[in-house]
Amino acid sequence: MVFEIIASVDGPEKAALLHSAGYLTAFRINASHMPLPAILEVLEAMQKLPGPTAPCYIDLQGSKLRLSSNQPQYEVHAGSVVRIVPEDCGPSSSTVEPRIVVPQHVWDLLVQHRPSQVAIDDAKILLRDLTPLGTSSISATVHRAGLLRPRKGINLHPHPRASVPLQLKDANIVRSTLRYSFVRYALSMVSSVEEVRALSSEAVGRKIAAKVELPLERDILERIAAIPNVELWFCRGDLGAQLGLPGLACYYRRFCDALRESPALRKGRCILAGEVMDHMVSSVEPTRSEVCHLADAQCQGFSGIVLSNETVYGCDPVGVTRFVREISDAVATSKL
Repeated sequence: MVFEIIASVDGPEKAALLHSAGYLTAFRINASHMPLPAILEVLEAMQKLPGPTAPCYIDLQGSKLRLSSNQPQYEVHAGSVVRIVPEDCGPSSSTVEPRIVVPQHVWDLLVQHRPSQVAIDDAKILLRDLTPLGTSSISATVHRAGLLRPRKGINLHPHPRASVPLQLKDANIVRSTLRYSFVRYALSMVSSVEEVRALSSEAVGRKIAAKVELPLERDILERIAAIPNVELWFCRGDLGAQLGLPGLACYYRRFCDALRESPALRKGRCILAGEVMDHMVSSVEPTRSEVCHLADAQCQGFSGIVLSNETVYGCDPVGVTRFVREISDAVATSKL
């Protein structure tokens, strides 16, 4: 069985470049970062590429929380104070404290659940000491610095689990892209079987990736994997933001145990996601740790990996797909 390499793209040119290299097995488009017309433009270009058209996963938002599309891009620094505000609160009255702008439904969750911590962009940025300031502002202290960018993911601690019907935006994307036979779908922040079934009923007969970004129990994972045409994506980024690094390590071990022991999981496909080759965003070679982790994941039973920033922002998108193919082929044929 060929080890899957699912490469994220942000435009037709990147798709053409990676297709011509010949190492990937599927594309991924993050619909949270691209408007529908841009998604359709990429799909049209993929359809015209020479040879067989590789499958393309459209990654839907589902119940994942994100910063507002109006979020200004700037660095926040450790120890500084920022203000979290809903996106409809108008211009900032403060010239000192940077604003973190969230959609209204995210604001409502912050007010309702009063989390002890907010993690942004897979916990690259951490906010703590959240203090309400009136009805339209929350003060927070930056405990981990980083670059704020629009539409990046948000994890609350503790994070609310809410099984939601397919969002209107996601449903519109599905209906607008079903005419492309090579399109598949991925659903973010899955917490229940019902969410996956709702997408399956909209995208009849299409493959669906249920993204494991919450620490779901084994029985829920098995029930999701038993749905026809559904595979699991183990997403280290959001899981790490949810659990912390020690918790992520423990949950990864339990998940790998389940892959080996559970007939329901063994007969399906499980893909590893979450910047598996992150060093190659800025380097032309992976680290030894990345190489060993990739080999270990393959031996644990994962069917492939998703490349995200490595191919969207990375310095050598083709090189990272080539490295993964070379390493996975070597592991598949190696003997002690």
